[in-house]
Amino acid sequence: MGRHHSFTAGGIRWWVRSGADPTHVRRLVESTLDAMARGETHNIKSGRRKQLFPLRLSGKPEIDHLLKINRYPKGWHPLRDLRGSKARAELRRAEKTAARGVATPVPLAAGERRLSGRLERCFLLSAMVPDAIDLRELWFRGLLSGAERRALLPALGRFTREVQEAGIFQEDYAPNNILVQRGEPPKFLLIDYERARIRRRVGEANRTLMLAKLERALFDASCADRLRFLQGYGGSAESGRAWWRRLEAYLGQLARRDLARMRRSSTRRGRRFSPVEIEGWSGFVRRGVDATELLHSVEACGRTPIRTETSRWIIRYPDARPSEIWAVANTLWTRRLTARPLAILERGTVAYLILERAANAVMPMALEPVTVLLDRLLALGEPLPEIDSQSIAVLAQRGGRRAVLLTPGEAHFGRGIAPERHRRARAMASQLTRESLESR
Repeated sequence: MGRHHSFTAGGIRWWVRSGADPTHVRRLVESTLDAMARGETHNIKSGRRKQLFPLRLSGKPEIDHLLKINRYPKGWHPLRDLRGSKARAELRRAEKTAARGVATPVPLAAGERRLSGRLERCFLLSAMVPDAIDLRELWFRGLLSGAERRALLPALGRFTREVQEAGIFQEDYAPNNILVQRGEPPKFLLIDYERARIRRRVGEANRTLMLAKLERALFDASCADRLRFLQGYGGSAESGRAWWRRLEAYLGQLARRDLARMRRSSTRRGRRFSPVEIEGWSGFVRRGVDATELLHSVEACGRTPIRTETSRWIIRYPDARPSEIWAVANTLWTRRLTARPLAILERGTVAYLILERAANAVMPMALEPVTVLLDRLLALGEPLPEIDSQSIAVLAQRGGRRAVLLTPGEAHFGRGIAPERHRRARAMASQLTRESLESR
């Protein structure tokens, strides 16, 4: 990595990636600023401070570049202004990652706009990778055949090991930060260095954290999928099983960390959630949800424990803390162990949690998906919430069925994995399935 060439364009100072042609990069930057000025692109990011603009700089219909913009809060922040921007830090980290032999697309240029020396915005211009798709889209759009999926997982495990062996700690190790070029074998590229750190080595605790976050994000992966990945990661069946045990022992700890973070974010006004007060009711809603439209359903619920409507479930919680129920429900939703929480509304001592229901996706109770749900809940520790056959719904999804917990607010995240978890999950699922059949 050499010294970065810099230039000024559009009132922004730009630093060019090491080894790139400064003249060519400057032309791309100027074309980007012209396209922005003409309104030829639009922001596709929902964050308050982060924006992402797709660009067509080659004149072809396909998107070929991306511009990421970070806005900084007003006021004087001496350390931030002295350290420099997120964009320049990402450029440096990507260059160091590439220098350590990890496949990654290095951004073309990083820019900073300052007012009176204070950092106002930063910019990161990157070229799209041909024939690449991010892992999240590839996985969840059902684009993988069974054979391709089986081949992809051990290759992804080997790539993850290479990233860590190179000293790259990606705290946000998630499918949307991994690009895939499909083929035999598939190729992977690491992207997005906002929360990455370049170190001499990545210790076992941080390796486990990265694996657990990827496992959490690929929430519909089967046990066979997970084992293929970990065997590729560990290099052998024995090592894969050892990492399986280590990872499962950590899942409850990660859930508690996620819950602590969700307690803060889900009860504040932000890009995903918002507090609400309406007609004597108070609570929290997911952004974009109309609380007024929900009031009639909530008031009609009365003392019914679970009310089923065409597009929602309403769960009654007497004498409960709505903020805690809301945080737990959203934590389980990130793992798709419950239906999507829309709102929680409280009046007096009673709270009502509203979950999204897809009317055409609800199916009869079935042993296998219920076993998987209970097994994954037990992986988060004990005690389990009180569960009966009315507390679970089975939904249709790509390639099969998925069970969700309709009473997520009663879940707990304990310490350590539940003993005899798989056997207990199967036995409980068998009992609940029988109860459901008998109640028809």
